[in-house]
Amino acid sequence: MECSFVANSDKKMKNMGVLSLPVDLKRVWISKIFVCAVLIAAASAIHLFGNIFTGNILGLGSAGRIYILNEVAGSIVLVITFLWQIPLCLFLGSKIGMFPTILINLVAYSVLGILGAVEKIWYLIPYAIPARLMCPILKLLPNGMPAVKESQTFKPELLSSSVILPGIIIALILFLILTFITAKWYEKGEAI
Repeated sequence: MECSFVANSDKKMKNMGVLSLPVDLKRVWISKIFVCAVLIAAASAIHLFGNIFTGNILGLGSAGRIYILNEVAGSIVLVITFLWQIPLCLFLGSKIGMFPTILINLVAYSVLGILGAVEKIWYLIPYAIPARLMCPILKLLPNGMPAVKESQTFKPELLSSSVILPGIIIALILFLILTFITAKWYEKGEAI
């Protein structure tokens, strides 16, 4: 959502504040991506501390308690595995606007992310990677249910931690590819 706001504010000004300056547009684009990454990391940290406070300090939700280290690891992995969406959302936000971009990502994550994360081809679906990696880290299924035999979509392989490193690597490679492609696009001044 932060990416859509950044793209939307630049789109309203037709990027005149940037395009009129003698600066390397690739660097400007990468700076926008960096700012969005910092905003996502900050939002994740706030969410993490809120979860720790309500779940572990206040004792709310004690039935489904998640250990603090798992929460921290989950937050870090989520930030890393969502990085690839930053250049994509900035690009889409510049091209089609804020609300269509948010809607596309919401639907893609709700459908592809949740359904694809429990399948064997999860690594081919970028939206499924974060949800799939949370299974072994938080012991939760993508639908929010505990990862136990009694859960309808549970499969024992979902708890295998062997997927974490490949998932992170795939997400980072996708992030670098999308950053490179969208930076080339922005450099041409097509972000108007």
